[in-house]
Amino acid sequence: MHKIHLMRSQDNDHLLEEAFLKIYKFLFLAITLFLSACTATESIPPTASATIAASATETKMPTATSTSIPPTATATASATPAPLSALEEISLQYLAKSDTDATIIAQNLGYLINGAHASNMCGPLAATILREGGVISPYTNLYDFWLLNPRTHQEILKSTFPTSRFNLTEIRTPILDYDFSENPLKTGDFLYLYAGPNGNFEHMFTVTRVDEEGRPYTVTNLNTDEGYIIDEFMLYDPNAPEEGLIYRWNNRDYDDLGLTGSGGFDLWRPKTIWDAGDPALTASINEVLDNAGGEWHIFIKELDGEILYARNLHKVTHIASTIKVPLALLFMQSIQEEAGGLESYLASHAYKDRSYEQIISAMLVESEEPATGAIYQITLKNGLNMPLTLEDWGIEETDIPYRTTTMYDLSLILEGLYRNEFVSEEKSQYILDLMGEYTENDDDRLGLLKKDFPQAKIYNKRGTLTNDFLVIGDAAIVEIAEKTYLIMIVGNQDEAASVNNSDLENTLNDIVGIFGDYLLNEK
Repeated sequence: MHKIHLMRSQDNDHLLEEAFLKIYKFLFLAITLFLSACTATESIPPTASATIAASATETKMPTATSTSIPPTATATASATPAPLSALEEISLQYLAKSDTDATIIAQNLGYLINGAHASNMCGPLAATILREGGVISPYTNLYDFWLLNPRTHQEILKSTFPTSRFNLTEIRTPILDYDFSENPLKTGDFLYLYAGPNGNFEHMFTVTRVDEEGRPYTVTNLNTDEGYIIDEFMLYDPNAPEEGLIYRWNNRDYDDLGLTGSGGFDLWRPKTIWDAGDPALTASINEVLDNAGGEWHIFIKELDGEILYARNLHKVTHIASTIKVPLALLFMQSIQEEAGGLESYLASHAYKDRSYEQIISAMLVESEEPATGAIYQITLKNGLNMPLTLEDWGIEETDIPYRTTTMYDLSLILEGLYRNEFVSEEKSQYILDLMGEYTENDDDRLGLLKKDFPQAKIYNKRGTLTNDFLVIGDAAIVEIAEKTYLIMIVGNQDEAASVNNSDLENTLNDIVGIFGDYLLNEK
């Protein structure tokens, strides 16, 4: 059996991380020959001291047969995500018993243009297993998991493991002292181990199976006398405390091989698997997006029905003027209805030289910016705590001043508006009526659905930003025949900035056309 050498990191690895991001194309391959850590080391003071029992006994590491052809990781959306039990079979595709094969697998994962190596793949490998198993979004960017650090990359973790679908447990007790009998590891768990005061590397892995004896396993990358390998390893044995990687990673007798976990760990556990949507619609939209530039955030679902398409559902993005819908709801929440009714109140109250009725119409129908500023100021003046109100509504990732949100939050906003969950029915309907008022701009984007469905009722708010950062979007509640759909499509420039606003507009219109064809075929 191989003698296991666990991954190390130098004391200043955390300082090198940002440098890697800038110069890896030129130097990274050479640098990684000297690195032996998946993640930069930085200590978090534990809440309890580690009690580490020394043992001269070699820890047995269960393995599985390696594959002869290292696979290439691809992001595909499955219509029927595999159950968590499939993670074992998925993970065993990535076994490699030699440094050469392990490095080929690292390169095939595609998380780096250059410099991918078996020494730096623990995060991308763990994410790949979850992605292919349908636990996280098939559109998850593996690059985000390269040198992932929870201290500085919270936005990545929030979008990958949203609270709506995952439970997060943060443990600062050394992992060796943690009582897993109270909270056993389960298949699908994603863990980040902190090096702590006794450690010299940090590590990420996915729990790929748990056997009948309650022993959890992972497929991960480790260093051996012959170089890096990828293998299946038992993490702990509830009936044999000195067996498994967790014991080895905290045993001072093996400090020359690498120690981790004395700073505790973070554990993300799935509540549900990813809902990939309708297979035909997903394939058609993805075909367009595979050949288009920009970064796309899309959510299409039938109200009271199934999710039809979801992409970057929990990733925060700029939505431009679409943010005026939640602002309108907050404004309505801040005003007190009087005996004369809502319309009388809006007509009789004014800000500067215009009535509230004129201002909210200008904001939602003409998308006027001075009117938007006025509504914001009125809401503040009325004493409403906007962030706290959104939080009370279950809207966790929406920032009104910065005009950012997620498609998941936006779907909650539109659905809550339609169902009168946030404000009274009268106030909700007033907003919907303004969103449904026709303007000449409504003939494109989601308005294109009118060509095939002239009787459709569309309550929408478009968003466009053309200065500095490009944003093209439309979000709507669409009533067609006896069904109602929530449709949110937002495209913005990607890191390559290779698209202009016309490119984004054309792609959005193509997506709407595909959805229209899908509905026609469903009839």
